[in-house]
Amino acid sequence: MRLLTLYFACMAGLLSSCSSRPGKVDKEGMYAYLNKPSHGLQHEEEKNGIKAKIRYQPQELLVMQEWERAEKQDSSLLDSLRRKYSSYRYFVLELSKDKKEVIRELGGFSRYSDMLQVLAFQMQRYVNITTSAHDTLALSDYVFQQTYGMSNANSLLFVFPAAELQKARDYELNIGEFGLGMGSLRFHFKEEDIKDVPTLDFTSKTKK
Repeated sequence: MRLLTLYFACMAGLLSSCSSRPGKVDKEGMYAYLNKPSHGLQHEEEKNGIKAKIRYQPQELLVMQEWERAEKQDSSLLDSLRRKYSSYRYFVLELSKDKKEVIRELGGFSRYSDMLQVLAFQMQRYVNITTSAHDTLALSDYVFQQTYGMSNANSLLFVFPAAELQKARDYELNIGEFGLGMGSLRFHFKEEDIKDVPTLDFTSKTKK
């Protein structure tokens, strides 16, 4: 009887460890977690030779960016940065063609200039989220990263209100046709997948 009890206790421990999310991870561990297809946090679609890849961007990674630049790193700063980013959900869209920035592969300065204007100033017209509760959420903000041909993709950070998304079971991030000839794109995310994302370990980054 004692052996059976130990056996079932061990099995329960194994099952629990398999189903639980990782504890704290470093930045490399976070990206590895986000990039694993089974976690449902990154999706991509390719049309007409243009690849659109989108991933959920945990607020912890944005906190880490500021944390690493800070002269003084302490618990007060960490709490302040987490509050700063906690009201929103973030998603990164990467657009590429032949592993290069898409706007530099469209042919001609006019096309480049037109698409630069769209990506930098007009994406609010094309991007939203529809939730399982049939709500439609507009972008709260977005940032187009200028990389001047030094990257293998053009990147945009989309910002949505967190409170409404936390109420939803799942949702679609929708991107309407905005000039690349890809048509409308839809990317599916589940709230349970996002809640399972581990937290970042900041202790190893603290400056002495």
